Amino acid sequence: MDGSRDNGNPGEGGAGRPVPGVTDIGGLLAALRHQVVLSDEADTWDEVVASGEVQLALLAALAEARPRTLAEAASKTEFIVEAVIEAADGSIVEAEAAVLRSLARDLRALDRGGA
Repeated sequence: MDGSRDNGNPGEGGAGRPVPGVTDIGGLLAALRHQVVLSDEADTWDEVVASGEVQLALLAALAEARPRTLAEAASKTEFIVEAVIEAADGSIVEAEAAVLRSLARDLRALDRGGA
């Protein structure tokens, strides 16, 4: 990412800024996942930093985004549960991770009409 162009990636504008108006949960999650890939593939420290800044802005927008459906709440929960578990790098015991994952799974099941 050279920061000088809009490369058409979801949620990302020129200079690595989130696109104004991308406020729906699906769009924000797609943009966050894309930024994680960009960060992993970065060739320079500046690219890592730029991607991290975009990720933080997208996370702030996701925190503000209100789900319109239970499916959106489930998607938002699934994303953050996996991010927290990955970031914990072993400091969360597997039983705690299982509870977090079951919360996300339960929300998804409720959305489908089951429990």
